[in-house]
Amino acid sequence: MPISLITADEEEMLPEDDDPGAFIMKERICRDEMNRILANYGQNDDDSEVWMEYVVQIRAAAAAYEIDNSLLAMPQKLDRDSFWKFYEGAVTTSAMLSRGSRRARIENTVSLTEAEKARLEKKLAELRAAVDAAPLSEKIKAGLRKRLEGFEEELKKERSSLARILVTTSLVFSAVSGATIGALSVAEKAEDVIGKLPATIDAILKITGKAKAEEVERQSEQKALPAPPRALPGIDRTQVAVGYGEHESFSADLDDEIPF
Repeated sequence: MPISLITADEEEMLPEDDDPGAFIMKERICRDEMNRILANYGQNDDDSEVWMEYVVQIRAAAAAYEIDNSLLAMPQKLDRDSFWKFYEGAVTTSAMLSRGSRRARIENTVSLTEAEKARLEKKLAELRAAVDAAPLSEKIKAGLRKRLEGFEEELKKERSSLARILVTTSLVFSAVSGATIGALSVAEKAEDVIGKLPATIDAILKITGKAKAEEVERQSEQKALPAPPRALPGIDRTQVAVGYGEHESFSADLDDEIPF
């Protein structure tokens, strides 16, 4: 039975092809499964089929996701030394991409306080009211409401996506404003709700913008702090035992016993 390191269901769960996370996730799945299988092999068992499958899967992923050309090169003879060189390159590439993805997530997200989230939730309710009151088709309203659900989900996370919040806000403003301007008449109550929309948008921008600016400032201050000393000042071990009478020289006697 051929070795398989990743199932069809796991392949379906991978992010879109242009997302580095797809390569990271696939490499991790294949690596973990390879190690799980090899843990059951004996010292004299032929495990070449297992690590050959890892190479095939990771080379295919590197080509599909246009990750790293160095992983595409296949040595004429794939022996163990060649495999470990390939494995090291694959794991290193995965780690570097993971670090870059994490940095990008931090740059494009913000950590909101509970007070900031509460204020944004109130503004979210105002956006929903504007959508409900606007002279839009039910199909368009349904699409905007789904976007607003995504906005709400972001407020539940430890770090909220600035892009998702701001894009949703912009779409609601554009759709509601455009429909209102083009409408022959709008109910008086609807006019009141929709009339608050510019102030609502402005408040959302100020809350998220201030939160991100303060976060960046805190990060800059942390980077500016002096690094802690790498080691304490040296100690003269010949002086450590002073006061122990006939045992004063015990630290020097132990020099040959201490491995540093």
